[in-house]
Amino acid sequence: MSDKPGASVPDSQHTPEFKLQVVLEYLRNPRRKRHIIKGKGITEELLAEWYREFLDRAEQIFGGQQAPPTKPTVKPEPSDIPPMPESAVSAATPAKAEAAPAASTWGIKLIRGRRESYHSPSSSRECPAWAGGFSQKEWEDEPGLAVWDDASKKFEHLRPNELLELWHKLSQDERWRTEGIRLTRRFEYEIQNGERKKRWHRHGKRRAQPTVDTGEPKREVEEVEEELFRLNPQASAELFELLKQHEALLEPMAEEEQKRIDKAFHEVFDLALRSAWQYDVEEVDLSKRPLPWVKQADAQTLVCDVPPNRGTVRMSKSDWFWEACIEQPDHFKNERTNFLQLEKALEWAEQELQSIQASAEAEDKQTELESGTTKSQIDLTPYRIDPAALEPARITYRAVIYLERLPEQFKTMEMSFGKLMRYDEKYPSLLKILNELKLDESAVKFEQPGGINFGWYFLFSTATYYEETVARIQVQRLWDASAIQQLYKEGKVPRARYGIEEVETGFCTWLGGLMDPEHPWEEPETRAEHIANWALEEAVVHALDVVRFREDRKLSPKLVSDEQLVHVLHERRVRSKHIPIDARAESEHWLASHPDVE
Repeated sequence: MSDKPGASVPDSQHTPEFKLQVVLEYLRNPRRKRHIIKGKGITEELLAEWYREFLDRAEQIFGGQQAPPTKPTVKPEPSDIPPMPESAVSAATPAKAEAAPAASTWGIKLIRGRRESYHSPSSSRECPAWAGGFSQKEWEDEPGLAVWDDASKKFEHLRPNELLELWHKLSQDERWRTEGIRLTRRFEYEIQNGERKKRWHRHGKRRAQPTVDTGEPKREVEEVEEELFRLNPQASAELFELLKQHEALLEPMAEEEQKRIDKAFHEVFDLALRSAWQYDVEEVDLSKRPLPWVKQADAQTLVCDVPPNRGTVRMSKSDWFWEACIEQPDHFKNERTNFLQLEKALEWAEQELQSIQASAEAEDKQTELESGTTKSQIDLTPYRIDPAALEPARITYRAVIYLERLPEQFKTMEMSFGKLMRYDEKYPSLLKILNELKLDESAVKFEQPGGINFGWYFLFSTATYYEETVARIQVQRLWDASAIQQLYKEGKVPRARYGIEEVETGFCTWLGGLMDPEHPWEEPETRAEHIANWALEEAVVHALDVVRFREDRKLSPKLVSDEQLVHVLHERRVRSKHIPIDARAESEHWLASHPDVE
């Protein structure tokens, strides 16, 4: 089977599900036929064959009844159908001629609608009394062409698409001027045991229910074009002139008919499908399933909750297929939407949920093994730094404001359990943040620690202070003068806080702020805790202890490799003011001989 779009594949290699999907796609939008053929890698002949097969089985799908048995029908010969009486046909005259005499025994009527119809000049204007009720309806308001003859008591009606086809034939071949016009229709006959049984006849109003496949040889089907009516040359001339005068109506009539057929077919088919899936939901026995399923109150959805995950099966919005969905916290939905059977959709959802559970258990075991075997073996005693050694000779202070800013622009994508994920986020530049906060550019400087793709901003006063009290007064003034509180009310800044920072140690004392109750600030550490943690971190960097560094920061190996962490530790060593100079020199030499790690 070729993978190239448009490559033709033999019919025998296509599954029934694939055939049905192709036909349903064609039914939804017949105008995309060429696109469907090319995209599915089939031929126009295959699509036509599957479409005919689909229509042949329509009554079986919709619960149609078997047509009553009929006698074998024999193809009528042209001589079996008498032509219209020669005496009853006048010479061809313009379509606007006077009404035909009441004594006319034949008629030709072009019907656009109940209030829009046109007769041939010489035909009767009245529907014959012998015509049945359905013929009366066709004569009154069924779009197309009505033709009748009292002598043979024949009444036929050509649908708009048949009429348009007839007009094209008459326009291309003028033999009708001497031979007359034969009005024909295609019929299908099924040949069984030497007998011919009609499977389809006019308007498709009666169709024998297809036989269920029992393994018997396929029955032969013969398509025959049979004559319905024959007009002599004079009547043919009137018909031609009538169609010629109203040629502009023929194609719109055919298009309107096709739209009506498509709409009716879709409505009936949708009703049948909805009935089928409602029956499936009612009949399914959920108690025997390997996982717990529950029917929702609307009886249209089945849900399987296996915390923290969930599986859902429902009929798609188009009512064509069953769709199944798997949801995991902080994951995108895993969806499949092309199940023809409810049982298959349930099986797929159960397999996915069980696979997720098995993977989670395996990952937990692996984490346990790693946590038991990856403890650092390095003794930090030789590398430890006394926290008191980190105390500066003199402390200076500066004002600090930390805020989170929501993106100005972003797109959203729905994840599992209705959670929305933002992406393509665009955050304000540092200059724009400064303008928003209405602060003096010379009084503060900005840092964006996460980079331009994150909304975290640090503001520091350009001035530093020896007195803690003075620093507190200055940061309070800075906070009060800013527009942070207004931006918080507008929902642009969900969190912000202000305080003073010890320049030499990096310890911050937070004095106040604003926050989203659902995302509160973490509990701040004490100054003693800050200095102790700093000293321990310096020892880990000095020892190049990758395992402990990773553990302290909870960095997954999937996120950062050991090679990357070694590079980071050497860089931290070089920048440290508390690690011995020989260790810093060693790291400088290592960095010079090792390129950057991505």
